[in-house]
Amino acid sequence: MGFVEIGRVAWLEGDATQRHLLGISDMWIEQGAAGPMLYTISEAGQMLASFSLTGSAPRLIDRAAMPAGPALGVDTEVSLIEAGGKTLACVTGVAGRPAWLTATGDEGQIKGYGGDPFAALPDDAAQILVTDVGSQSYAYVLRPGSDSISAYRMAADGSYSAVYTPAPERPTSSGPGLSDLATLELHGKTWLAGASTDLDALVLFRVAGNGVPVETDRVWNLTGIGLDTPSAVVTAVVGGHGYAVMASSNTSSITVAEILADGTLKVTDHVLDSLNTRF
Repeated sequence: MGFVEIGRVAWLEGDATQRHLLGISDMWIEQGAAGPMLYTISEAGQMLASFSLTGSAPRLIDRAAMPAGPALGVDTEVSLIEAGGKTLACVTGVAGRPAWLTATGDEGQIKGYGGDPFAALPDDAAQILVTDVGSQSYAYVLRPGSDSISAYRMAADGSYSAVYTPAPERPTSSGPGLSDLATLELHGKTWLAGASTDLDALVLFRVAGNGVPVETDRVWNLTGIGLDTPSAVVTAVVGGHGYAVMASSNTSSITVAEILADGTLKVTDHVLDSLNTRF
């Protein structure tokens, strides 16, 4: 097993003149034409910023003010998506809209974007994941109070319309249900892995032919894995095997589960705080 040593190389501190660094709530790293880029969203400063990571420290490229304040009960998050043949920065958690979309330049410039492909999505969207299922593009949406995933299909004009929109199981004021979502192509199928803050679970969904996510398995306290407040999940393929890797904040844990062809999750690792707690 190999280990990666991580050390701090720079410290960027926000103030009244550096509002884009105040209270950063999310970040996204993307390999751009000019090298690796970092995009951040500041909930306190209400600004989106882009940085070049090609030097010894992050270098600010551009920044833009959010068009409205943060939405209540939804964390402000940023991701990069492909829509209408363009790479867009997608910020969720902005009041009064499903997402704030800006175009991005090859060197990280933040530009205006006049389209609104997500007009049919709910204003309280907590996360939007855009992915292809076969030749069809879908947007998968997380909402507060819900452990289900809404699905929207892209039309010929680039807009997305509802395919599956389950109502939240709890009041949206109760906070997140599924708090993070990741996708993976494996075993000839499209999978969605979700981190459920409400259920304290890693939940696996298989995307059906009509684009609707169907739960196939979950890893949670009732299966003997101690989890509290899952907050982030990613997927990876290593040696032909697919894995979901989930972080849980209140247990300071990382859970690794293999995604098997029949849709079950096989836990391969679970670590609390340090490597000597593996079981």
